Amino acid sequence: MRRYLLLALAALITVGVNAQSKRIAYMSVTPDGGGLSLTLSTGEAVVYNFTALQTAISNISSGTVSPAERIAWNAKTIAPQTFKGGWNASTNSPALSATATTQGDYYEVTTSGTTSVVSGTSTVYSVGDKLLSNGTTWTRIAGVTLGTTIEQGKNLFNVAAVQTGKYVSNSGDGSIGTATGFNLSPVIPVSPGATYTLSGLTNGLQYSIRFENASGTYVAGSAISSTSFPFSFSVPASAAQLVFTCKFNSDATQPALVQLELGSSATAFTAYRAPVVTGVQGGALKAAELFPNSTMNGKALVTADQIANVSTLSFVSPKNLFNPASVTANSAVSTGGDIGTFSGFTISDYIPVTGGAVYTLSGTTGQKAIQFASAAKAKVGFAVTSTYPFSFTVPATATYLIFTAKRSDESVISSTLMLEAGSSATTYEAYFTPYVSGPVQAIQLAAGTKMAGKTVATTDQLPTGTPLPINYTKILAVGSSITDGVGASADSLKYRNVLQATLTAVLGRSITVVNGGLSGQNSSANLSALPSQLAANNPQVVLIEANINDAKSTTAGVGRSTSESNLNSMIDLVIAAGAVPVLWTAGPLDVTTGTGGAFSDTKRLQLNATVRKIAAARNIRLIDIGVHSAYNFLLLADGLHGNDRGHRFNAECLASGFLRN
Repeated sequence: MRRYLLLALAALITVGVNAQSKRIAYMSVTPDGGGLSLTLSTGEAVVYNFTALQTAISNISSGTVSPAERIAWNAKTIAPQTFKGGWNASTNSPALSATATTQGDYYEVTTSGTTSVVSGTSTVYSVGDKLLSNGTTWTRIAGVTLGTTIEQGKNLFNVAAVQTGKYVSNSGDGSIGTATGFNLSPVIPVSPGATYTLSGLTNGLQYSIRFENASGTYVAGSAISSTSFPFSFSVPASAAQLVFTCKFNSDATQPALVQLELGSSATAFTAYRAPVVTGVQGGALKAAELFPNSTMNGKALVTADQIANVSTLSFVSPKNLFNPASVTANSAVSTGGDIGTFSGFTISDYIPVTGGAVYTLSGTTGQKAIQFASAAKAKVGFAVTSTYPFSFTVPATATYLIFTAKRSDESVISSTLMLEAGSSATTYEAYFTPYVSGPVQAIQLAAGTKMAGKTVATTDQLPTGTPLPINYTKILAVGSSITDGVGASADSLKYRNVLQATLTAVLGRSITVVNGGLSGQNSSANLSALPSQLAANNPQVVLIEANINDAKSTTAGVGRSTSESNLNSMIDLVIAAGAVPVLWTAGPLDVTTGTGGAFSDTKRLQLNATVRKIAAARNIRLIDIGVHSAYNFLLLADGLHGNDRGHRFNAECLASGFLRN
C-alpha cells in the first residue's frame, strides 16, 4: 500500500518543470515510519492536482491499480503554473466564471469573500487561498504556497538538448523534416505576443522557426524564416512554444553562440543555464546546516549571535590568499611588471597585502611575474621568478599585489598554487572566503529580512550535500551496466556522455566523465575496483550509482546490509582520495518484461532507501533519480536499462544535481 501511495504522489505532484518536456524533476519523497513526507530542494516548485490525487488514492484503496494505470500516471503531463494575479472574492474581480481557461493558471485571493460564481456552490474564500485551473474548472486550494520564484537565464536555447538530424522546412508550412547534418532546437516555451531575438546563426543560410500551441500542434500559417541574424520576431497570439533549425548541413559544427532571448535586440552571448530559485517564498525545504565560510552574493554570512557587539568579532582569513575562482583569462603581468593582454595566460585578482611584510608563492612552475600596487592599484614595484617556493618582501608603499597564475604553456592553473604570509611554504590549503567569528550577544532577525534585495534563507530552508570542488573538471562514474551505457543506441547518447556535454556547455570549461561502470557486477565488485580506478583517473568528483545488480532476485544480488557496507566503504575511499562523492538512486524497474524479470522491485526500493539513509547521515549530495523517474517504464529499453530517452533523462537529472552547487 505504501509503495503505491508513493507512486501516486510521485506521478501527480510535478516538481520543477523542464523547459522541453515538462516532465517530473527534482522531487524527494521519503517513506518513513509515519507515512510519507514531501521535501523540496532549491529550484523546485509544486503543482497539486487534487482531483486526480483523490481518484488515485481511491483506486489504491480499492485495489484497482494496474501497471497500465501506473504508466499512464507517469506519462501524464501536468501544465506549468502561471500566476495570473490577485482575485477579490468579495467583488469577483477580475471577473471569473465556473468555466476555467488554461490549465495551470492560478489566482491568489487578496480579499476574502463568499461566492458561488466560481464553484457553482456557495464557497468561502480566505486571503492566501489559491484558485488553480485544470483547464475546465477551478479548484480552491486553501493557503497552499504554489512554489518558489524561478529565474530563467537570458539565453533560452539549450545547446545540450538539440535534436540531431531534424529541421523546420523552409517551405513555410512549419513541417519538420529529417536529414543528416541538420539540428533542431529543443521545444522552447515562449509568451504569446512577445518579441524575441535569435542570434548566432550563420548569415546567408535560411533557418526556419515553427510555432506550436501548448499541445505541440503547429499554429497554422505561423512559420517564419530568416537569412540574416540577429533576427527579431513576434510570437503569434495562439502560440505557447517554438522550435527552430539551429544547424544547417553546411555548418561544419553546431554554431557555438546561438542565443534566443526576450526583447527586440541582441545582447552579448551568455550560455544557457537551467532555471534557478531567486528567493524563498514559502514551502518546506529540506533542513540542512550551512557549511562554515558560506557566502551570499559574494559576501560572508554570519550567524545571529555574531551581529551584536561588533567590537568582539574576529575575522577568520584563509592561509592561502589566492582565490582560483577570481581570475582573469588572457591577461598577465609582463616581465617588466606591467599588466597586459596575453593569449592563453591567466592573471590573479588584486590581493590585499601588508607593506613591508614577507610572503611566499608556491605550488606552480615556469617564469611568472608579480606586480605590487598602491591603494589606487598603480604599480609601485614588481618581481619575477621561475623558482618555487619564492619568498619576497612587499614594498612599503604597496597595498595590493597581482600575479600571473597560469602561462600559455600550462593547460590549467595548478591545483596547489598558494600565496601565503611568511618566509617559507607550508602544506597546501584551499582558499576560502574570510568569515566572522567570536562569542557575541545573540539577536533575532525579523521575518522577511533581505540581503541585496533577496529574502535571507534560514538553515532549515536549504538543501543538504557537500559542495562540489571549485573548477572541477573530471568526474568518475561508477556503477553497473547502466553506467556502462547499455540500452543507448549510440555512444554519444549514453548518459555519461550527455552529462559530460551538458556540464561542459553550461559551466564553460571542459568536463570529462570517466566510465567506471561494471556490466553484470554488483556493489562488491565496485568496491574492489574503486581503488585502482581512483589511482588511474585522479577525479575531483565520484558519481556513485546505486548498483541495480544488488537488487537481483537471485543469489547474484546482495543483502541490504552488504549494500550499505559497500557504499559506506566506497565513500570512505573517495574522501580519502581527496574527491567528493555524489550518490544517485536506481530508476524504474519493470519486472514483468525482458532483463527486468531477473530483478526484485522490493529490493530496488530497499536499496534506494539505504542510499537516502547514507546520504542524510553523512551529508552526501544525493540525486534521487528513483523518485524523479517514478515508475515511468517509457524510459526503459528492456525493463532495466534506459533507452535513449532514459539515458537523456538520467543525464538531465544528474546535471541539475551538479549545477545546484
